Amino acid sequence: MLKKRNRRTITLIVCFLVLAIVSTIYINQYRNVKYEKTTGQIKNWEKYVCDVKNYSQDGDRYSMTGDDPHVLFDFNSLNEDINGIKIDFTGKVGPIQIFAFDGNIDAMDRNSVAAEKGSSIEYCGPAQWKNYRLDVDSDFEIENVEYISMKPVRSFNILKYLVAYILNLIVAGIIAYSDPVYILFSQLKDEKRLKLKIGVFIAGTALSAFIAFVFERGIVYVAGDSYVNPYRRFAIWGILEILVIVAVLWKNFIQELHLILFAVIIILGAINVYATPIEVGVSWDDEIHYARTLYLADGMN
Repeated sequence: MLKKRNRRTITLIVCFLVLAIVSTIYINQYRNVKYEKTTGQIKNWEKYVCDVKNYSQDGDRYSMTGDDPHVLFDFNSLNEDINGIKIDFTGKVGPIQIFAFDGNIDAMDRNSVAAEKGSSIEYCGPAQWKNYRLDVDSDFEIENVEYISMKPVRSFNILKYLVAYILNLIVAGIIAYSDPVYILFSQLKDEKRLKLKIGVFIAGTALSAFIAFVFERGIVYVAGDSYVNPYRRFAIWGILEILVIVAVLWKNFIQELHLILFAVIIILGAINVYATPIEVGVSWDDEIHYARTLYLADGMN
């Protein structure tokens, strides 16, 4: 039988390790990233034109014949990492607009750049896109098309990790020396089938992680998107993990109902911390949502 001090020490170590792993993943996700921009000429760019609407074409020259004219490019067969393209014209044309998308035409408006008049136009972003739509509300001739690649260069700041691990240790200490965890461990020490429960918990955790991985892949496949959302995957795993914990410790939860609330708060809180971006600019109207949140917090309409 473990002594009270030993049980608290083991709880402290386990909680710290779990929090440290989550913090490391979180810091790696949001650590400072700089992008190195490289460009390359797309030879024979004409073969990547997959659709032309409301333009009459004469070689590389396009003349308007109707409303909403556009040219679609499909670079899926180009073996390059493409974060954007730059199109040069033989003279000033416009208005011009480029949309980037990848199998989801409805997403084009979120990835676009426009110019009134110019001899070139460029779209580039951190995500990779293989399909582009060019809208020019005038006659034009394309001189050159280049692809743009953005290679991430991540910087390492050991101070962030040290601060995070110190905070992890403090939180782990609070958890280890708080009543809910102590009550739970006090009950588990007398369990006759403790080893079986530990095995079921480990197996359930592994299974829930596998299901979350496959489920997220399924969502991406059905949606026809290319972005695997790590936050959604983590949220799916967290919900399944709560079910695993309840299934393993349901007898203990019946005796102490507040323990299940404690487990849910810890897991959902970790998901919320991990999934909440620490920078602005994720959406174009971030400031509006923030202001409305303040209004609601103050009881204002």
